[in-house]
Amino acid sequence: MVVTFTVERSGRVRGVAISRGSGSAILDAAAEAMLREAMLPPFPAAMPQDRMTVTVQVRFALQD
Repeated sequence: MVVTFTVERSGRVRGVAISRGSGSAILDAAAEAMLREAMLPPFPAAMPQDRMTVTVQVRFALQD
């Protein structure tokens, strides 16, 4: 699956969207919820942006 989200300078995650689903609505919802509740480290002082949009690939490994 591919997820796109925006990170604010404070590290708060905003605007989570599934760009390419995994084929499982449950896994897609779990990945989206994980990011919506995430708090990332704040940007370093040398980084001038107020926000950054990131697209990442997420791989799941399901085990019994």
